[in-house]
Amino acid sequence: AGGPLTPVTALRRPLSLFSCFHGLGGFDVAATQVGGYYVVAGADSSVVARQLFERRTRATSFPDARAVDWRGLGTAVDVVVASPRTLGFEAGQPEAKLRAAMSSYMLSLRTVFESNALVGVIESGFAVSYADDAKFFKSMASEAATGGYV
Repeated sequence: AGGPLTPVTALRRPLSLFSCFHGLGGFDVAATQVGGYYVVAGADSSVVARQLFERRTRATSFPDARAVDWRGLGTAVDVVVASPRTLGFEAGQPEAKLRAAMSSYMLSLRTVFESNALVGVIESGFAVSYADDAKFFKSMASEAATGGYV
């Protein structure tokens, strides 16, 4: 996994960006304001977030990243950015919230792999590194390494 870096893709500008768990805007807003990126699509489970995203970017937002037809986007995705839920990783949170947070992080990781993006950026917090006695972080790191990312 991980798209091969060739001279053509390395020099292509602007870079295409897919925003996973985009919410009301963050990574995609910053990337387009900084320049050098254009948003090709996104995914979020919130209807309101999808409507705002589509109005702001003029790109499609899918209700679930697992439903994306990557070849059907019409362009290769250079960068995947993700802002998965973090509530649940902090100590003392109910088990259900921890499992939901872990699930959204793994979905973000798999979205990077399935997209064949050159770069994957997943927003994180320190609590991710020690959640579930660090087993979760180790499993994410292992899956990333298996997928060809570091």
